Amino acid sequence: MFGIAVSSLGVTQAVHAKANTSDSRVHFTFRWYSPYDYTTARRKQNRSYMYMHLLKKDDGGKFNVWAEADKNVHSGGRDWHNVSGGGTHEGTVHPGHTYLFSNTAVEDYGRNVPVRFGGYSRSSDSFSTDWSPDSVKPKGNYTIY
Repeated sequence: MFGIAVSSLGVTQAVHAKANTSDSRVHFTFRWYSPYDYTTARRKQNRSYMYMHLLKKDDGGKFNVWAEADKNVHSGGRDWHNVSGGGTHEGTVHPGHTYLFSNTAVEDYGRNVPVRFGGYSRSSDSFSTDWSPDSVKPKGNYTIY
């Protein structure tokens, strides 16, 4: 019985070790003439939520966010597709808050698929954001889309 427990623990650690949960800092910048912006692409390893935390800022603001995956994961070029459940799991985000976004990136395109967040705002504003393609349950309060 003890050998099985150790083996199970080893498998669990190996699965979690491959998840891409480290945060990357990105800056979304929106202008009335250019209302869309995107994070850089990163590889997604599992079926977890995608994580985003907006850093606090004095003047508030908000913007809309969705998850995208590269449909051409196994061929050349990029072909970005919304994997936020047909808009079901898109949401409005605010500085100082943490969000988990449901997505079907791995289910649709397999492990190691490039993913990114897309953002939209007609306001001339910018936001600093930490994000990761795979997530663990964050500490404190968070919103799930």
